[in-house]
Amino acid sequence: DEIFVGTESDHLYRIESNGNIYNNSPILTAGDKIKFAPIIISLNNEFHIVVGSTDGILYITNPEGEIEFNYETGDEIHGAAIVPINNSFGIVFGSEDGFLYFIDNNGNNISGWPQYTGNSYESAPVIADLDLDGSPEIIVSTSTHLQFFSINSDIYISQLNLGQTVKGNPAIAD
Repeated sequence: DEIFVGTESDHLYRIESNGNIYNNSPILTAGDKIKFAPIIISLNNEFHIVVGSTDGILYITNPEGEIEFNYETGDEIHGAAIVPINNSFGIVFGSEDGFLYFIDNNGNNISGWPQYTGNSYESAPVIADLDLDGSPEIIVSTSTHLQFFSINSDIYISQLNLGQTVKGNPAIAD
């Protein structure tokens, strides 16, 4: 088992099971702070690490730090969610630039995405089949709202105005 952690000094570290830092150095240096919990994806016996930065870039790297691709937005990225797609994966994330993004495992936009809402996204989206139709929805919070999107299309479903400041990620109870 290994631990991946980002720092405000722009680094992503891989900590080995013995407590040592892999290669005694960060595996990734971003252009700004990494204030995003890394996501570890296992697919076909390969691991992929997803992390965003306040430099507005989503980085996907392997455990050795080789960048597989990155995706540039117009502002800070604070969280993401992984979506299973036909033996592969997609990544949903928002940025403070007012867009909600949905990309495939090669960094390409899913058809109909990104979606501009004009809202700043400062948390990670969650994925759940809220209406039990077999197709999950994207739930994401903005500074004052919860928003709901269909995952199989670019259809914006609705939003709920909470009338107060929202900080943190939404959570789903089944």
